[in-house]
Amino acid sequence: MTFSNRAEAADRLVELLRPWQSGRPIVVALAPSGVAAAVTIAHALDTPLDAIAVHELTAPGVPAGVLGAAASLAVSVLRGQGVKGLVLAVPVGARAALDRLRPRVDALVCVREMPWPRPVREWYEDYPEITDRHARRLLRDEISRNCVDERPKAAHARHRKALNA
Repeated sequence: MTFSNRAEAADRLVELLRPWQSGRPIVVALAPSGVAAAVTIAHALDTPLDAIAVHELTAPGVPAGVLGAAASLAVSVLRGQGVKGLVLAVPVGARAALDRLRPRVDALVCVREMPWPRPVREWYEDYPEITDRHARRLLRDEISRNCVDERPKAAHARHRKALNA
C-alpha cells in the first residue's frame, strides 16, 4: 500500500504542491472521489476550491479508475475555459495515463506512478466509497465556510445553484 487513506494522500500532495502556493492557485476537485482530498489541499494551501463533476469511466475487462478519462476530461474543460498554468496533481496514477496527460498540462504532480494500470483503491489501506451525496455535502460545507471567511459570495453563486440542483 502507498497510502493509509485519502487524508494521507492529500497531505503528501500538499507538500509537493507548495511551490505553486505563491501563485494563488485554485484547487479543482474531480468529484466525487477527489473532493475530500481537494478540500484538505485547498485548506492547507489557503486557496479557493472549485469542482468539476466527473465520474470514473469503466470499460469491460478494464479495472475502474485506470483509464484516466476523468482527468483528461477535466483538463479539456479547464483548457477550454482558458486556464493557464494548469497543474494536474494526483496521488497515484498509471504511467501510461500520466504520459498521455503530461503534454496537456503545464505540470503534473504525482506521488506514486504505477507501472501498470490497477484500480486506484488498491493503493490505499482504507478507501471508502465517496457518494455523490457525500461529495455535494463536502462542497456545500466548503462554500459556506468560504462565504463566511469574507471571500466573495458572487464567486460561489454558480456552485450553490449546481449543488442544490
